[in-house]
Amino acid sequence: MRLQAAQEREQATARTFSAFAERSRQELATCPRCRKPVLGSDLLISGRCADCARPLTSLLVPTRFPGLVHDEYVALLGAIAVLAGLALAASENDNG
Repeated sequence: MRLQAAQEREQATARTFSAFAERSRQELATCPRCRKPVLGSDLLISGRCADCARPLTSLLVPTRFPGLVHDEYVALLGAIAVLAGLALAASENDNG
């Protein structure tokens, strides 16, 4: 039973990392400076435009949206950062 539970956890983790990797390859915006596409990995992992290396932190701050709660937005960004860290750590463990 423990082996089966471990295999199920491993499969769930693999699905999560796969979904995260897929999202990181999606185009999210354009660079404010060079107007080239910005991918999820550029915005959330490196924080810089892959073309001109400009910091992309301005893209993380939302424009005014009615009903947006600042604390919830910051919590969402924190959760994404934690997932990115876990995915990076797991990939290093698998390769190491």
